Parts: sequence; C-alpha cells; structure tokens
Amino acid sequence: MRQWFIGTNNYWFTSTVFLEETPFVLIIMDYIIAYVCYMLSLLHLTKIAELWHTYVCTWIVDLKCRYTKTICIPMPYFYLKEKIPKEFESDYEYSEEIVTNNRNIARNYSNRYKEYSREFKERISKLIKRSTYDI
Repeated sequence: MRQWFIGTNNYWFTSTVFLEETPFVLIIMDYIIAYVCYMLSLLHLTKIAELWHTYVCTWIVDLKCRYTKTICIPMPYFYLKEKIPKEFESDYEYSEEIVTNNRNIARNYSNRYKEYSREFKERISKLIKRSTYDI
C-alpha cells in the first residue's frame, strides 16, 4: 500500500514530501493487532494486555517498520503552500518579525552554502590537478 504525507515547518520554512510503501499484509496485521490491544485495555485485562503489547504488538510494529520503504523529497516551502494550502493550516501563526527574520536567515544560509560549494569545487579541482601531475 502506498501513501504520502507532507511534513512542514512554518518557523524555518522547510517542507518535505514523504512517500511510503508498505506490504498490504503487514498493514492488515498491524490493524488487527492494534484492535486486539485496544480491546484488552477496554476489558481491564492489564496483565494480559501488557504481555500482548510486549510480545505481539511491538513485534508486529517493528516488522511493519522494517519493511516500509520511505522516500523523503524536500520541496520548496512556498511552492507547496501554494499548491496544497490545506496541509499548511495551523493553529499557531508566528509574528511578522519572526517570519522575516527566519526568511533572512534562510537566505543567508543559502548564500553561504553557494559560497562554500564554490570554494569546495575550486579546492577539489586543485587537488585533482595536483594528483594528475604526481602520477
């Protein structure tokens, strides 16, 4: 079974699309085990519920996590906000001062990254040139 969801951070303006693929049998097993776990807690069978959760429920959840393939795709925050606005609704809105400050930090980080990557490429090219002369 495939599903996707979006993780957003409206403080640092980052967003990621997560794509998950899990075998359908494990999803069904997880649902059944969780339902049994829930029913045991409703019946106040605490000792049995603890054993069930420890030896069965945890094992099935671990199995499901082991066989779930997740792909993380970082996407531009404002692009996703424009395309899927419902996913970006939140109870808490930050003040305009915090928003502009964080945008400036993000821009500065981006500029520094470009400078560092340019410097890194120059150093690597020098190393490559040196190594070709040494051979």
